[in-house]
Amino acid sequence: MSRARIAAVVASAALLAGCAPAPAMPAGLTTAEVREIRAAENEQWWFAMFPAEPMPEIEPIAEVALADADAVRTECALAALPPGAVPDQGATFVDGTGATLLDRAYFQCALLYPLELGDPTEAGYLSPAQLSWLYD
Repeated sequence: MSRARIAAVVASAALLAGCAPAPAMPAGLTTAEVREIRAAENEQWWFAMFPAEPMPEIEPIAEVALADADAVRTECALAALPPGAVPDQGATFVDGTGATLLDRAYFQCALLYPLELGDPTEAGYLSPAQLSWLYD
């Protein structure tokens, strides 16, 4: 390595050594704020399937871990179908929106068994300050 190259590396290292550490990520959303966001998401989901119907009010039974959510919700939804309803190839259409009995049952089961909240940041729920920090 030439002396000029060594001098350039040393000068670069000296400049970088004077840099301040990055600021810490700001505080995230509160549990209440995340619940409000999830309620709005559920409302959008319902009205995308059933725009003419009021959204049902459903009290959660238990929170489930992300790893268990699909199995718990699917079992719940299949159990909620009426006898003889087959959840394949649109055989259970209930109206012209394309939503099926299974769609309705899965929605209700998702509200009965919501995801555990845990760390909102890990689930992708970021506060405006956190988003600003990421983009800066």
